Amino acid sequence: MRHLLHAITSSSITPIITDPGKIRATEAIYLPVPGLYVLISAYWPGQSQATPNDVTTFTTWDVWQTPHPWGPWTKAATRR
Repeated sequence: MRHLLHAITSSSITPIITDPGKIRATEAIYLPVPGLYVLISAYWPGQSQATPNDVTTFTTWDVWQTPHPWGPWTKAATRR
C-alpha cells in the first residue's frame, strides 16, 4: 500500500487560499461553535518581496473561514 504522501506531486498541489502578498505564515484553528475553521492573517499594505524593509504605519488583518480545512475559504472580515 502506498503512503498518501508518496502520491503528492508538485503538479497535484493547488492553493486553498490565493491572495498574493497578503498571506503570511499562519495556521487554521477549528472552532466547534459555530463549526468552522478560522485563519487570521496579517499583512502590511505597500510592503512586498521586492521591498521587504518598507515600513507602513498600520497592519491589515484578514479573517478567513470555511467548514472544511480544504476549503473553499472565504474572507469573512478585514480590519486595520
